[in-house]
Order: sequence, then structure tokens, then C-alpha cells
Amino acid sequence: MISFHIRICSAVWLIAGFVALTYGLSLRWTIAGRIPASNMYESLLFLSWGMGAFAILSMLIIRDRLVPLTASFMGALSLLLADNLPLDSFIRPIAPVLLDTVWMSIHVPIIMVSYSVLALASLIAHAQLVTMAVAPSRQSVSRFIDSLHYWYINVGCILLGAGIVTGSMWAASSWGRYWGWDPKEVWSLVAFLAYVAILHRRLDKERPSAWIYFIGLVLTAVVLFIIATRLKPTSNLGILALTAGAAAVPLFAFARGPFADALKSVLAFWLIIMTYVGVNFVLGMGLHSYAFGTGAVAHYMFLIGGIDLGLIALCTIAYLARREPAVEPATV
Repeated sequence: MISFHIRICSAVWLIAGFVALTYGLSLRWTIAGRIPASNMYESLLFLSWGMGAFAILSMLIIRDRLVPLTASFMGALSLLLADNLPLDSFIRPIAPVLLDTVWMSIHVPIIMVSYSVLALASLIAHAQLVTMAVAPSRQSVSRFIDSLHYWYINVGCILLGAGIVTGSMWAASSWGRYWGWDPKEVWSLVAFLAYVAILHRRLDKERPSAWIYFIGLVLTAVVLFIIATRLKPTSNLGILALTAGAAAVPLFAFARGPFADALKSVLAFWLIIMTYVGVNFVLGMGLHSYAFGTGAVAHYMFLIGGIDLGLIALCTIAYLARREPAVEPATV
């Protein structure tokens, strides 16, 4: 009875917070005369709104207590970042290309909700990594987290693909072309392919022939070579990015299993963060850069990224050290 009252109280507070945030966003929409998702501050608010909506729908459809909990946590984290990061919270005029188009009201909600779902997938992936590293014997818990993580990636990948498609339609109406290899377009495609690789590797039960791996490695080397020749002069950051890309490709192509899926999901979400934050604050170039804030955000991004990389490295080392070796089948 006590747990039932706690769940009811939590649901009431979640719905109340979602209603308050919805009301605040509607006021901002009315004042600005546009959807409140044109800069980094507003997009964080919209990100939190998407997580709240996802949490409420999951309570009605999935009826799983962990989903609203994780969604509420990530929604609160988005609001905390919006309030504490050095972002411009005032309502200001936006770039003319963003005005007078219905695609902004279609593309932005889809892409932000996809980011919300994939952020939840990243949170679940971290829980999966820690669980399998610290308590490898808890197989039932690991399987439950893995199934929930897989569901998140499926939904988020579909929404991300729909967001890329609607974004290309918006580009066609605004710039006269569907795809122009703009930095944000490229990074969104890279992130989408990373999640597709996770889903494909999970569904692919049979191990391909060796010649398929060989062709894939050759094509990867050619692509990296072409990219390297175009990065002139090559900076230390460019060399680091190429090295990380060369190391990530075999991981996404060859590694399989729940731990590998969780690890790849964490890395894939950092591609989302690069699309969402890095294009504006690190690259600062392209048609999608509208000066969304200050350079301090990039500093926080690299700091948190370094901490997260250290965490998943520790989890990987602990998992490999404590993993039980595969048992060879007995021969007659």
C-alpha cells in the first residue's frame, strides 16, 4: 500500500511539472510568435519537455516503473543545465531562414524528442555497463536493462531518421536543396549510422565471411585517407578525431553482445552531443550555426566527455577482468 501511494505521488508530481513546463513553453511561444526551440537554451527546455512527455506516455503504455524514473531524471538534468550553463535565456529575433516555415514546427519537435529518447538510452547504457562490470552474476538484471536499452534505441533511431528526413525537406524549402554536406547534416548522419550499426549488429546472428570484413576495412581506410588529405593544415584535434574514428569503426562493426551494445550506445550518444552542441560551440561553422552561446559550453562538453570516457574505460577493464571464460563444448 505504501509503495502504491509513493507511485501515485510521484506520478502526480511528474504530471504537475510537465504541465508547468508546457505552460511556460506556451507562454514563450506566444511572446516570440514561433516555436520555442531556436537556440540552445530553448532547445534544452524542449528536450526536458520531450522527456516528460515520453515518461507520461510510458506510464500509460509500457507500465514500467524504470522508464518514468529515468525520463524524469534526464528531464530534470536538462532543466538544470539550461539554468546553470552560460546560455542566453532571453527571447530574441532569429535568423530569417527560420521564419515563415511550417517545417520548423515539424522538424524541431521530432529531432528533439529523438534526442530525448536517445539520451535515455545512453543513461540505461551506463547502467548496463556498471551492472555488468560490478555485478556480472546478476544475469536477470542485466537482461532486463538490455531489453529496455534495445527498446530505447529502436524508438530513438526511428525518430532520428524521421528528423533527418524532415530536416532535408526544410532545407529544400529554405535553401533549394535537400542535402548539402553541411557540418550539422554530416554529424547527424554519422550519429544515425552509428545507431543503425548497433541495431544491425544485434539482429545479425550469423558471423559474415572474412572477405566482407576485409572489404569493409579497406573502404574505411580509403575514406579516412580522403578525409585526412582534406584536413590541411591538420591540427592536433583533427588527428585525435581521425584516430578515434579509426578505432571506433572496428568496434561498431565487429563487437557484439549486451556489454558491447551498451558501450557503442554511449559513444553514439556523444555523436549526438557533437551534432547538438559541438557543431555550434566547437566547429562554429555551417548554415546551422546561429551563435547559440559562449565558448564555455565547449569546455564543459570536453570536461564531461573526458570523465565519461574514463568511466566507460574503467567499466570495460573491470568487465573484461571479471568475465567468465567461455566453456568449450565437450567432445565425445
